Amino acid sequence: MLRPKFVAFVAATAVYRVCFHPLSVFPGPKRFAITAVPQKWENHINGTWVRRVRGLHRQYGPIVRIGPDHLSIDGSIAWPQIYSHQAGKAEFGKLPGHFGIHNDKLLVGAPRDTHRRQRRHLGHAFSETALTEQQGIMLHYVGLLLDKLSENARQGKKVNLVNWFNFMAFDIIGDLTFGEPFGSLTRNDYHPWIRTLLEGIRGGAMARFTLFYPILTPIFPILVGRKFLRSKKESDELSETKADARIAQGEIDGRRDFMTYMTRKNRDGEYGMTHEEQVINAPLLIGAGSETTASALSGFFFLMGKREDLVQLLTEEVRNAFETEKEITSKSAARLPYLSACLSEAMRLYPPAVETPPRVSPGAVVEGKFVPEGTLLSVYQLSTYRNPDHFADSEEFHPERWLPATHPLYNPKYAGDNRDVFKPFSFGPRDCVGKNLARAEMTVVASRILHRFEWELEPGQEDWIERQRIFLIWEKPPLWVRFRHREETRAN
Repeated sequence: MLRPKFVAFVAATAVYRVCFHPLSVFPGPKRFAITAVPQKWENHINGTWVRRVRGLHRQYGPIVRIGPDHLSIDGSIAWPQIYSHQAGKAEFGKLPGHFGIHNDKLLVGAPRDTHRRQRRHLGHAFSETALTEQQGIMLHYVGLLLDKLSENARQGKKVNLVNWFNFMAFDIIGDLTFGEPFGSLTRNDYHPWIRTLLEGIRGGAMARFTLFYPILTPIFPILVGRKFLRSKKESDELSETKADARIAQGEIDGRRDFMTYMTRKNRDGEYGMTHEEQVINAPLLIGAGSETTASALSGFFFLMGKREDLVQLLTEEVRNAFETEKEITSKSAARLPYLSACLSEAMRLYPPAVETPPRVSPGAVVEGKFVPEGTLLSVYQLSTYRNPDHFADSEEFHPERWLPATHPLYNPKYAGDNRDVFKPFSFGPRDCVGKNLARAEMTVVASRILHRFEWELEPGQEDWIERQRIFLIWEKPPLWVRFRHREETRAN
């Protein structure tokens, strides 16, 4: 008797979800309306979902039902209607537990009031004043990176830019967070903690599967393997140890790092962030403030490297603007319009944050249709940015689409592009707090490399992006590049 009743229950549930559920008014594959298992597995375990959902948006439009209680929404709709601040209305909040057991205390996952308090307190570390103070630290590690590239260039060796950009980005953010680098650039290798942190990112993505199916938690390590889950646990433990050690130091004479701001008291004489919040947010700053920057730079050099004509144009802009490398700072390089256009176009085709963490509907109308409370809402930046409804030649690399009409390289073909959908650092009151620092790093690194070197991609890497899986961020293979000093090129 139990089996027929169970089959009847499953069948009735499937019919309800497909035909009568409040989300049945939204288009999408029927199998995804019946069960979330395929989508969750493909996203959190296989890392192939982000590419699949691009095709679904092409087929079904800007809003696609990708689960019984889950919608994928194009950024043109989601940014203004879901992510923006709307006075007097309930927030589309973050999914509880998405970032683990400390979700409600993390800047990226906390409820509105907690997030507002943390952001107000931590925001001082990313102010214009703070960025000016941080300039010397950033330039120091950029200089170390270029010296390492020079060393390999003199020896005629190819280099894996993914590793070197990670080394630099983690050394910068380590110094800015803890007052000391991880030493990756000097040792030519990852700090052990950074290695476990990177491996733990995939483990964290896999663990999110059990957020939706907790009954599988006991056997989950057997299903997916223990390595990545163990790395996530080790990374969390090492993060806590390092953060506690830095907090115990107190303020460092002569400089202010991120922990300086996190451990300060507010105007009322109270700590703006609790000790627990300080400890668990420190590794968040390390991961979010480094890996995404390294991804953006890797994508930039890959996409530019496929277009020698564009490399020549950009190199001329940089070298005509600066006589010496020392003249290149974040402020001076930010004035280069073609460099800015190339960086934006690279992040359009290869967004560092491919998938934004899901929001949860409070029970609200989206694009004229009611979305019930508890519904998950996701924006996949790759789908939005490669949508031909927003960008002409949406799959092609055309930096000129970002140039003003007065620029000599401007092409009116792209005048109709919907540039407002481009939000690589998210949007609204919860956008990336470190976006200005990230853009400054990218601008300085790209311009200084172009000023010093000629370079080219090693052959056989044409599918570098297509080969990557995505676990919230890109799982990048090596990117092999060969550098030559510009003086050597002239001599030849």
